[in-house]
Amino acid sequence: MESYWLFLVPAIVCALFSQQIDRAFHADRRLQKVLLVFAAGVFAVSAIGLAASLLA
Repeated sequence: MESYWLFLVPAIVCALFSQQIDRAFHADRRLQKVLLVFAAGVFAVSAIGLAASLLA
């Protein structure tokens, strides 16, 4: 259970700074969408794993 935060923190940071990362690479908001989908997926998987470990 203690290792799930290792995945949650980078996912949150990635989502928070996705617009700045997109601007730095001049990706025309395409990279921002990819980063947000990636962050949401990592967050969802981590949340499911955390909930499963708490309920088990």
